[in-house]
Amino acid sequence: MKKWISLAAIVASCGLAWGTGRLPHTAVVSAQTTGAALYDWITDGGDNQRTGWNQQEKTLTKDNVKNLKVLWKLETHNQVRALHSLMPVLVVSQLTTESGVKQVGYVAGISDNLYAFDTDTGKILWQKHWEYVAPAGRGGGGRGGQPQDPAHLGFLQPGGSSDTPVIGSPDAQGRRPIYFVTGDGMLHILNAATGEDLQPSYMFHLGKGWSLNLIDKVLWMANTYAGDSISAVRLDDPQHKVMNFNAGSGGAWGRRGAVIDSTGAAWTTTGDGVYDPTSDPPRYANSVVGVQIVGSELKLKDYYTPTNWAGCASAIWTRTTRRRSSTSRDAS
Repeated sequence: MKKWISLAAIVASCGLAWGTGRLPHTAVVSAQTTGAALYDWITDGGDNQRTGWNQQEKTLTKDNVKNLKVLWKLETHNQVRALHSLMPVLVVSQLTTESGVKQVGYVAGISDNLYAFDTDTGKILWQKHWEYVAPAGRGGGGRGGQPQDPAHLGFLQPGGSSDTPVIGSPDAQGRRPIYFVTGDGMLHILNAATGEDLQPSYMFHLGKGWSLNLIDKVLWMANTYAGDSISAVRLDDPQHKVMNFNAGSGGAWGRRGAVIDSTGAAWTTTGDGVYDPTSDPPRYANSVVGVQIVGSELKLKDYYTPTNWAGCASAIWTRTTRRRSSTSRDAS
């Protein structure tokens, strides 16, 4: 499991430039000698639709990609938990820090760690670690339910911070907030330049949360093992009312989290479970589910369930069970 971050770069005759995914609507010309354009990548997947597509990427080509080299490595010392370690890197192209304007990268670790680093040097600018009493059911034993070291915890509920943060627009004082949910369900809003709290933390939602999404001052998080599938909170609501929607069955899956469409509706996928939209309450396992804010509540907008969902789920379960049985026999 990875505790390291590596930076690869294109080494060209005109100098040095490196390419990350970037948001096309936030292009800022870099101060690097190559004059390469840099772009913010402030949410998992690069945009609210989680496309992962940097349409403005002009640095990498089929001819120069062979020149990629590792420039530096950064040891985070983040403790792995089961299958989880470091989350996708976010980037602010030009940020005013105590040591000048820099391109800053951010990476979260499953063990409630958050790091900010200089992308040119790999030097950590600031880092935060949170301690708390683990919520019930989190960080449980893996094999046979017995206590294990963190690397061998049960992978479904290993505890810790499983979300990728999201970075907001500058406030009136020019400070960029970075939003991060720790494993105790608390939402932390930090100054991206210093790591200091911009406001007191408050409860967002317990569970195994996936990547945060932010649009129109609404923060979204898809959940599993929390009794809710999607949660949202208006950042300008002084009461911090958390709106929740429960799909009834099947956890919310997909590490990139909720996808936001052009109407502001949020979409997520649900895992294996019971599909019965006629039950009370309805159950939408094995589906794509969309919700929207109505007043101060999340309401179902629409959903899609494959007609052959039962056969697909059965086939996946059968293959998984066979793999586990084979592994057990091999290990015995």
